[in-house]
Amino acid sequence: MKARINLVLSVFALFFVGVLNGQTSISTNFTNNNGSSIITFNFQNNNANDVIITEIASVTGTTGANNATLWYKPTAINQTTMVVSTANGWTQVATQPFTGVANTTTNIGQPMLTGLNLIVPAGATYGLCLSLTSSLRYSTLTAGTYPFTAGGCTLITGTDIGFGGTLTSGINNRGFIGSVSFISGTACTGTPNAGTTATAVNPICPSVPFNLTMANATFSSGLTYQWQSASSSIGPWVNILGATSSSYLATQTVDTWYQCIVTCAATASSSTSTPLLVTTNGFVNCYCTSGATSAADEEILNVTLSTLNNSSICGVVAPGPGSVVSSYSNFTTAVAAPILAPGVFYPFSVEIGTCGGNFNNWTKAWIDFNQNGLFTDPGELVYTSTAATNGPHIETGVVAVPPTATQGITRMRVVNVETTVTTGVNPCGTYTWGETEDYFVQIAAPPTCPQPTAVNIVSSTLNSGTIDW
Repeated sequence: MKARINLVLSVFALFFVGVLNGQTSISTNFTNNNGSSIITFNFQNNNANDVIITEIASVTGTTGANNATLWYKPTAINQTTMVVSTANGWTQVATQPFTGVANTTTNIGQPMLTGLNLIVPAGATYGLCLSLTSSLRYSTLTAGTYPFTAGGCTLITGTDIGFGGTLTSGINNRGFIGSVSFISGTACTGTPNAGTTATAVNPICPSVPFNLTMANATFSSGLTYQWQSASSSIGPWVNILGATSSSYLATQTVDTWYQCIVTCAATASSSTSTPLLVTTNGFVNCYCTSGATSAADEEILNVTLSTLNNSSICGVVAPGPGSVVSSYSNFTTAVAAPILAPGVFYPFSVEIGTCGGNFNNWTKAWIDFNQNGLFTDPGELVYTSTAATNGPHIETGVVAVPPTATQGITRMRVVNVETTVTTGVNPCGTYTWGETEDYFVQIAAPPTCPQPTAVNIVSSTLNSGTIDW
């Protein structure tokens, strides 16, 4: 009998510890009736010990590849406007890709961020922001405050707390749909276990953020973190300024080694995560995606720049990888790159047609002059419409190649979108109607004789003339 009682007590003890150390989730019950790209809320830890947020689940309105990012600020949200940025005290915790399952009717979330290690200290309230690259769903709320409690923590949203919309323009009275999961953060003792440096993406694209974590590490309260980088596995290792969380959102343009020093404050003992080499892809194939979600209406029928003169028609997919008929056309493998020289001006034209109806549309073009895999650097927007135009038409302009343009092959992107405003056309992301086309261009050495500008006729005859500039 004694052995049997001990066995029962042992099983009960194991169950009880599992409950204490297990993961707890707080879910909301709002109606799925709105959406954009962000949602904010407060997370309050009412426990006497720290807790560690491990997972965020929510709802997206689109199916397919997507990216989720979690931001936090170490104070509660209580304001009438919202801009989420590092300048406003926000810090990125992690960015992870996931495959979305479109849901515009229920409030059942899908995991979007997993393996998180965001420590919320005992008694603290953190502001949290979840952002997606495509269609985050949330709820429009009646003014008020809405708390949801479990495991000694409270998820709070409502007026002046819950903002939807975008990172740069929050909309008040919006409710988070989904759940936040967390575990108890017991105090560290002895020497920490820093695990192995890890990232979900490797190799990475230059200048594109990626998240560094520590796989198989043991996380608890009372730990401090210092991420380091080096050009070699044996160093010299350099502390990364501001990289003092359990994960680190990094960017790089060259291959780099990373590790993290984890220290237990109570014992002053430290350990270092196993270093990881993150390699860098060539920029040429690392550009952001762009394209229409509908094959109807606007279509780019011709692009001309110097010796490049390419025509296409509705219903025919481009030959390059990733092409989608009447949405995204990759001509980098089929159309010869024109040779462009720094400091020279070249005629440029785009013919816009239609695969359906006639509507107002806007056209822009970009060239990655510094070859860093981005179209957003100053001077890389080489053409834009001055106003929206209804239906088929031809737009003309001049592309100026800056003297600082890097020599070699780089990419040009032309985007036409059904819209009436210039802000509706961007080099990255999706839009409903229109088309994106990509081309290569070759940046040559600067000419030995600069191209004439502001030409002035000094004198002329029937057979000769004198000009200056």
